[in-house]
Amino acid sequence: MTIRRRATVLGAAALSLAALSACGMTKPTPVATVGSNTATAHSEAACYHGGDALPASELQSCASKDVQKLTVVDGNKVRFGVDTSIAKKGWFILVGQRQTGTTRLTYRTLDSASLFTDSQGQQSKTVDVKIVQSPDGQSIHGMWNFRLQLRDS
Repeated sequence: MTIRRRATVLGAAALSLAALSACGMTKPTPVATVGSNTATAHSEAACYHGGDALPASELQSCASKDVQKLTVVDGNKVRFGVDTSIAKKGWFILVGQRQTGTTRLTYRTLDSASLFTDSQGQQSKTVDVKIVQSPDGQSIHGMWNFRLQLRDS
């Protein structure tokens, strides 16, 4: 094997290793799932820093990106599920200005009526729902965004 050929093989091997190590640096975030009836939407986090608290300056932009959509039939239950890594730290569901209590379970179910009805009793056809990882109910460590569309039964 010539020196030029050896150098080419070594260069290709080095590039392959660099490409593989770069892929390892962008690990996927934990996944959250929302489902109703037979429809399901899965999402990686809109914002997530390895489970550390997000800077306050990022929260506004996090709330509006990577929104997954799901149609919910009126009267059905809506299921929320999170990876165990989200559940271990604690999480809650945020619907507008209302939020559920923090839980460490991986699964939670809510009635569609409670999601699509605001605090004044007005029903909406569309609602933005966020799954928020928060160990203390104050700091936010991750956010998953969903938009639910209500369909009449």
